[in-house]
Amino acid sequence: MVEHAISAGFALLGGFNASIDAPTTGRPWLSGVVPLHGPLLGGTTHTVHGTELHLGAATNVTVGGAAAAVSSRARDHVTLTLPRQVAPGWKLVTATNEGGTAALVRGIGVLPLLDKAHAVAVGEPFRITYRGTQGDILYLAAAGARFPAPVPVPPYHHGLELHLGALLALVGPIPVSDPSGVFHLDLPGFVFARPLYVQMLGVPVGNPGYGPGCFTNVIEL
Repeated sequence: MVEHAISAGFALLGGFNASIDAPTTGRPWLSGVVPLHGPLLGGTTHTVHGTELHLGAATNVTVGGAAAAVSSRARDHVTLTLPRQVAPGWKLVTATNEGGTAALVRGIGVLPLLDKAHAVAVGEPFRITYRGTQGDILYLAAAGARFPAPVPVPPYHHGLELHLGALLALVGPIPVSDPSGVFHLDLPGFVFARPLYVQMLGVPVGNPGYGPGCFTNVIEL
């Protein structure tokens, strides 16, 4: 039987409809991280939301297995500094105190990262977003198949996940001029056969922590 946590009146932050119960009384649990994305080199401030995060003398937080410096905590949130990460992508976030350990598998997306705002409907316009660094040069590839795991392509960071034998499109170079390092690729609706996978290679002008370049994660359209 699911027991409700002892906390009451906390706010679940996020733009989604949800109903969540803590699995047991007196244990921490997590609902999300704001902001959701952080740089490979770390150093940014993030707030981990949830409840029962104030239990005990301290709450220890890890991001991608690395310990994060916690600057403040309360019943419903912990503020931390993102530690430097080894590779880009979604990072596991854990919070541990005397009540136990809570985890978010897709806690923080470490840059450079590729995502989409919503599911893509065949024949309808959609947007793909790259989150990296101003000055990055992007190369986008789409394929009908992917490898089971990223294939290293030295000296680039991360790895190639698209199966080149099923390559359908290659676009680039595309410069990222926005100071935020964000590039939006708006595409018209078109008919395509699923599955269709997209991955980008970001080549920075300097070295923001992933030079001479880095493959992003893969998104499925």
